[in-house]
Amino acid sequence: MSERFCTNCGTNLTDEAVFCHMCGASIQDVQGVPTAMPVKTDPHPGSVKKYGPARPYRPIRQRPKLLGFVFGMIALMVVPIIIMGIFGVINFADIGTLDFEVNSLAFPNMDLEIDNDVGSLDITYDATLTKLMVATLEVRGRPGADLADAKNFVSTADGSDHITVSFNSGQRSFWFWDKKVFDYDINIRLHPSVYANYTIDTDTGTITVSTNGIDMLNFSNINMITNTGKIFMNLVGSANTSIQDLELHTDTGRVDLNLGEQTYLNTNEVIVETDTGGISLTYEDLIVPGDIVWDIQTETGSITLSITQNLILPYEYAAVFNVDTDTGSISGVFNFNSTIGYNINADTATGNIDLPGSGDYYENSAYSTAENIYRFTLTTDTGNVIVTAI
Repeated sequence: MSERFCTNCGTNLTDEAVFCHMCGASIQDVQGVPTAMPVKTDPHPGSVKKYGPARPYRPIRQRPKLLGFVFGMIALMVVPIIIMGIFGVINFADIGTLDFEVNSLAFPNMDLEIDNDVGSLDITYDATLTKLMVATLEVRGRPGADLADAKNFVSTADGSDHITVSFNSGQRSFWFWDKKVFDYDINIRLHPSVYANYTIDTDTGTITVSTNGIDMLNFSNINMITNTGKIFMNLVGSANTSIQDLELHTDTGRVDLNLGEQTYLNTNEVIVETDTGGISLTYEDLIVPGDIVWDIQTETGSITLSITQNLILPYEYAAVFNVDTDTGSISGVFNFNSTIGYNINADTATGNIDLPGSGDYYENSAYSTAENIYRFTLTTDTGNVIVTAI
């Protein structure tokens, strides 16, 4: 049998070898004495070099490109935010306040129309006020902004006893060199004599309405919407309030609605909705002229009902509650006069049901004969349904 040698390093090979087991080189069939290796002359004869055996061949692996891609994407997202912060797109600061007043009390009927892009809105009733309306706007702007360019309320007398008061912040520009874009936190005080029609729309900000315990207030239509923010309507301590229409909606934020005591709600439907956030409804001895439907819905959040109805209305009516949440629990505390009839239908996909009776349906003894009746449909996909009857 002839001998085989590696032509690269001279190592003796077996007949079956395809690669050199010492240096990893591909084998060429050369028989006989291995080819002499060239001798390299050391340019530094005084030095001593040590050479180990040659390393076997290994293919060079390329570094994965995914890591670089991830860092690139992070940079694309972070760098614009840093630039926006530096150049004022999100860097707003207080630049001053604006005032607005409706001095005359001769306009008891008011349309209050507010379209505010970014900022909170607080409306309160003030029995000490000697004017129909007083407003303060706290203004924030980009560096270099001029308060003289900010928006303020405008008013238009529509007749001898009617006035329209409106505010529009305008569309928001994200270009950092636009110095005429502002955020507004608005505080409004109203005289208790005003009969107001509310149309309020804010993109980002909380809306609050408080009666401060004042009785016999008059609201016309109440339509309040916010995209990102909360809505609080607080009539705690107030009695005999009159409301013609009521609709509250927020995309992201909770809604708290307290209608106080013996509020006259002159509508056949109330809408309270939020996409992400909880809902709370409270009232005591509500007065309605006829049948009424309550649509109370949220996609993500819990719903709480606290209803006391001991006042018997001298006519037939039905209050229908459609209460629904996708992710969240529903809880209710009901205190009804014994002559008021009510039933409860409860349904949950994942959760427990705890009603005054047993199972997912309850009907009190007065339901079949009562003139004043309540019907509750309580539905949740993920959460519990718990109702306590006092």
